[in-house]
Amino acid sequence: MDSLHLTPVSPPDESEIQALKQGLIGFNDAVAGSMQHETVACFLKNDQDEIVGGIAGEVKLGWLHVDGIWVDEDQRRCGAGTRLLNQLEGYAHTKGAHGIFIKTTNYLALEFYQQHSYEVFAKLEDMPPGYVSFFLKKELN
Repeated sequence: MDSLHLTPVSPPDESEIQALKQGLIGFNDAVAGSMQHETVACFLKNDQDEIVGGIAGEVKLGWLHVDGIWVDEDQRRCGAGTRLLNQLEGYAHTKGAHGIFIKTTNYLALEFYQQHSYEVFAKLEDMPPGYVSFFLKKELN
């Protein structure tokens, strides 16, 4: 049997992260059955084809995790964020996801998600320092 050595904590190479992800996917698939793993995004573009908003996430283990949503300041408060969120929710539904979850530290974003039927299921104080991280979910029918 080979001896094992522990590496120091440091920024990893992309190949190391991929090996870790593949190991986790293999383990989870063996335990929970093969699940879809897909990174997805959609964007709002202006007439010049410039991105003025977007949302990205990952469908895995029956849920869609929203990594982030952003809308250019000039496009806010006119329904752009709602359009992005609705588009991603619809996609998650077609992929058979039974829910969506997201984390935010922004109180305005928290209110936005709550207006769209997301509920806080956990809070983590002082992450980042001086702020509260809110974890929200929305179950899909």
